Amino acid sequence: MSNTNSNNLTIFFVSLGCDKNLVDSEVMLGILRAHGFTLVDDEIEADIIVVNTCSFIHDAKEESIQTILEMAEMKHSCRCKALIVTGCMAERYKDEIMTEIEEVDAVIGTTSYQHIADVVAEVLEGQKVKQFDDLQAMPEVDVQRIMTTGGYSSYLKIAEGCDKHCTYCIIPKLRGSYRSHSMDYLIKQAESLAAQGVKELNIVAQETTVYGTDLYNGQKMLPELLKRLCRIEGLSWIRVLYCYPEEINEELIQVIKEEPKICHYLDLPIQHGSDAVLKRMGRRTTQAELRSIIGRLREEIPDIALRTTLIAGFPGETEADHQEVLQFVKDMRFDRLGVFTYSEEEGTPAAQMPDQIDEAVKETRRDALMMAQQAIAFDKSEEMVGKTVDVLIEGRLPEEDVYIGRTYRDAPDVDGYVFVHAEEDMISGDIVKVKITDAQDYDLVGDVIYELPNKLTVLRVILVPFFVFFLLGADWIGSFSPYIALIIFIVASLTDMLDGKIARKYNLITNFGKFMDPLADKLLVCSALICFVDMHRMPTWVVLIIIAREFIISGFRLVAAEGGTVIAAGIWGKYKTAVTMITIIFMIPNFGGAAVHMIEQIMIYLSLALTVISLIDYLIHNKSVLAGKM
Repeated sequence: MSNTNSNNLTIFFVSLGCDKNLVDSEVMLGILRAHGFTLVDDEIEADIIVVNTCSFIHDAKEESIQTILEMAEMKHSCRCKALIVTGCMAERYKDEIMTEIEEVDAVIGTTSYQHIADVVAEVLEGQKVKQFDDLQAMPEVDVQRIMTTGGYSSYLKIAEGCDKHCTYCIIPKLRGSYRSHSMDYLIKQAESLAAQGVKELNIVAQETTVYGTDLYNGQKMLPELLKRLCRIEGLSWIRVLYCYPEEINEELIQVIKEEPKICHYLDLPIQHGSDAVLKRMGRRTTQAELRSIIGRLREEIPDIALRTTLIAGFPGETEADHQEVLQFVKDMRFDRLGVFTYSEEEGTPAAQMPDQIDEAVKETRRDALMMAQQAIAFDKSEEMVGKTVDVLIEGRLPEEDVYIGRTYRDAPDVDGYVFVHAEEDMISGDIVKVKITDAQDYDLVGDVIYELPNKLTVLRVILVPFFVFFLLGADWIGSFSPYIALIIFIVASLTDMLDGKIARKYNLITNFGKFMDPLADKLLVCSALICFVDMHRMPTWVVLIIIAREFIISGFRLVAAEGGTVIAAGIWGKYKTAVTMITIIFMIPNFGGAAVHMIEQIMIYLSLALTVISLIDYLIHNKSVLAGKM
């Protein structure tokens, strides 16, 4: 950047349009933060305002224009010094925007967002800027995105552009031909998102199913990408959107079926059900082929949720065509469906077609399709009553004392919700088991099921005082007392092993469990060590070092978690835990004898050594936490 002092400058960002556009916005926000700008959520407080626009259909263009005009007013009434327009509308109307809206200082094309910081600097120096790279460029920016979707759910854009050239669509002219991001780049991006706490990763592109064909000798690499994404620790749900039905192959079906992290959900943009209309649209499927593909998906994955979109009132669509797609909707019984009226876009073949449909007719046909789908959707909601499903918690509605979340059947922002009643506090991002008790149109109502993992954790806490009582009670209970303590300790240790495995396997991870499980572990171990000090069987200073290490590591994890970083258990920490547990189990019976005493001493000091080594290992591998660089 130039010499402009960005540290005192604030930026407000408006992102319009699709989730693919949102990814570009989050990358730009990451770039701006890395350059020292302060991000604000109120345009009144902003020195620089950036509007990332959409230009897909008429309504999107109108929203983009209106937003630009509203932000332009900020240059006259507030502190705004620079107004920058990016995205599809900037790409499409680069000259018109700068000419007709004099407040706009810069326009940036769809393949040029990586230059956002430099453009801001140039604008602040008094320049008017147009930044447009080759439409076939493929930026891969190495920067941590600023997530705007709540922190637990995010999008991974795997490709840019499109080669389909549907007759109604302007996207290839705005975004270029189909280009895939490299798989290594995508895995790195996904790992970064997971490290920031993302649980749900939504895979997006203009078309996801042909991912990799341009990079890997024509091979469709989406199945391989999904397999690699499934191996990333922290991700729980992986959802695939925008799958063109003609490109779905058996390999993809089997990966969705077999990989437990992949949601049984697909978005299939089919656009119509009449062969005549599909042909005029430039689509590459027939109704018979659509029925076959949908049938195959449901045969292999019976619980799959299918979403689609339709266009009502395409040029030349007859009443017979409309009735055909209406019957198709009734037959297919899609789980989710959206209908748009045809939008005439300049520069597309469809805009030049004869027999354009009257707007009122478009709306009537759209309403008929939505009415048919409404009945289907309500039936499918009723079918969920009584079932137990995983729900991703998104927030709480305090006025109604319920939490709000989504099942695997519901994509962010476009599908339904589950209103969840819970006895314990939850946070956004928790995935909990919920029994559905009621259906309300498109939404569901249910109660959290508190199952075995949390109960095992509570049991472990309850066992601690009993363990201490019998460990210290040999003098007044009897010589058998230590053996009862040993049994209690082993049972408690087994609950520690079981609750985590069960929670991970059955998606029963809760905020309560994440907090109480490590606390219960430390309570059990520390109580044993303190008892050994009281019994004069372990040096006080050794116990203090071991306990201090636990507090230090717990503190690091809390600090790191606030910054969106997960500190995983290191190998030396696992060795330390294993040796400490074995040492405690060996010492509890108090067999006596010189040989036993010598073994105990060796194990005590081995535990101490591993405690110190594991602490140093944590410090070395997490220097960023110490330095405050999250």
